[in-house]
Amino acid sequence: MNEFSNDNKQLIHNVTNIVGLSPSVDTFHNHEHAVRIDVLKCQYPLNKDIDIYCTVGVSDSENLIEMRDGSLVNIPVEILMEGNVNSDKWYSIILAAGFSIKVDKNPCQPYTVFKDLIRTYIKDTHLPHLLFVHPYLWEDRLGQMELEDKTVYFLLAVPISDNELAYFTEYGASELCDRLFSSDLDFSDIERPSLM
Repeated sequence: MNEFSNDNKQLIHNVTNIVGLSPSVDTFHNHEHAVRIDVLKCQYPLNKDIDIYCTVGVSDSENLIEMRDGSLVNIPVEILMEGNVNSDKWYSIILAAGFSIKVDKNPCQPYTVFKDLIRTYIKDTHLPHLLFVHPYLWEDRLGQMELEDKTVYFLLAVPISDNELAYFTEYGASELCDRLFSSDLDFSDIERPSLM
């Protein structure tokens, strides 16, 4: 098994101190076994029925984001998710997002949507899309992380419905996020009701 880089060891340590308890790290590879992503899982300290997941190693690959002047800038990211213990799909979802960035080179930044990504793993889901937002649960501590050889930015992945995606398309990401995050919806529930 490959060792972690010093940066990724520090990332695991820092994220664990910020988001949760009882950390564990599991290693996964894509189908060709050529690309590795590790996933850190911690218990959410405010609710033992919720786990926090964080990719480790996605930030070692380019995430090229187009700037206003048309230039491309690499902005390394790691993905966070919150998931209740009632579903075994969280690893599949966060890994699919990570491999989409790392292998397929799909750029990811706040308000990016990976359409139909969840439907690959949960065929009859009513939350098939994955919206990426600032990690509002820990934004004051997990906006970005300065490590020895890289600066990592964190994105929280939130499953959304077809109707929520339609609202996003019509009214914009900020409007959707304001409504989502001011609601009483449980984003750790892969079967939560749609806001719209």
